[in-house]
Amino acid sequence: MKSSASTKRPETCDRTTSRGTHRGRPKADQRGGHRKGAMRYPLRSAALKYLTNRKLHVKTTTLANERRMLLHIVVVMEGLKAKEPEFITNPWKMGRKEIRGFLDELNEGDRPLEGETIEKQIRYLDCLLKSCGNRVIDVMKSDSPNLFPKRRNKPIRHLSEQQLEMIQDAANQIKGWKGAIMRFMTTFYPGTGVRPSELRLARLEDVDTDNWTFRVNYPKGVGCYGDRRLVFIMPFARKAVLTFLKERQVYLQSEGVNSAHHLIPRINRGKESIYSANYFRCLKDELRKATGIVFQIKDFRSTFASLTVKRNPTLMVDVSKQLGHSSIEVTQRYYADIEAADAGRRLCEAWQDEKPKSSRRSSISNKEYMSGYA
Repeated sequence: MKSSASTKRPETCDRTTSRGTHRGRPKADQRGGHRKGAMRYPLRSAALKYLTNRKLHVKTTTLANERRMLLHIVVVMEGLKAKEPEFITNPWKMGRKEIRGFLDELNEGDRPLEGETIEKQIRYLDCLLKSCGNRVIDVMKSDSPNLFPKRRNKPIRHLSEQQLEMIQDAANQIKGWKGAIMRFMTTFYPGTGVRPSELRLARLEDVDTDNWTFRVNYPKGVGCYGDRRLVFIMPFARKAVLTFLKERQVYLQSEGVNSAHHLIPRINRGKESIYSANYFRCLKDELRKATGIVFQIKDFRSTFASLTVKRNPTLMVDVSKQLGHSSIEVTQRYYADIEAADAGRRLCEAWQDEKPKSSRRSSISNKEYMSGYA
């Protein structure tokens, strides 16, 4: 058996360095790498801190939209950093080169964006940089105002009557509860002009089939600037409403439920909830694949406005009231599209019975200026 003296480690094994005789991992202030306060992903950290401060100033839905936009910007910036190591993603030190690189990526990347979308992303990035005390975008806008895209009126996207019929025919081919929702939404949206969430969150009591009205209890900006309103269900959509209510009752009975509060309920193991906005988008994508028509759910809203104004342009004020707009200018700019051909046709109809007044005396004397033809 070896003695204890032989098992004792030699003193030369004790390493004495400038850090001291402490064995194991050095203290934080003595280690290399990132110093205290340094961040590996400074832009992402700044964005999360900015969003945390915004919680007390905006609604939950607005905060969620800002979060999606800012994190998308962070992903684009970090992608540029991966391509070019000298690219700075520190929001406190970001300069003209980084802003110009971000603009070029949005304009000339794999998926070039429209000017309005680029302007929105620049606006969100500017707010983030200003929270860090960086006003480089303001300086660049004053020096080179044409470098940044500006807001312009985009063409109003809406469906034609033929496209709307194709989408509704495709919904008629879908069976079951999913098909019932598709048939209802593709008729109710263009028959009322309500927003996607205003129908998705609606309750059964909001529909009045006696007066054919729909109470919007969850408008955009509810509790802040949005007011609850009463809209009317157009005659062509009323039959679809009655059909859906019957299919809704059949669905509840198949799930073993007698009643449900929501107009479009989701029953899971006997418990009621509402469908998410993503589920509605999935239904829309299925109809888009079946018809080949590219559209968004919100396009039904502008379709209602444009088709109504096309039938009678004097109803612009009534359409604005139905949509819940504060002014008619919002309806004209974003929702109700007056086609040039229809406007020209109405102008011609206004002048077709009017005969031009002929002058008694010609301004040119026939004797002085002969045409030379007999």
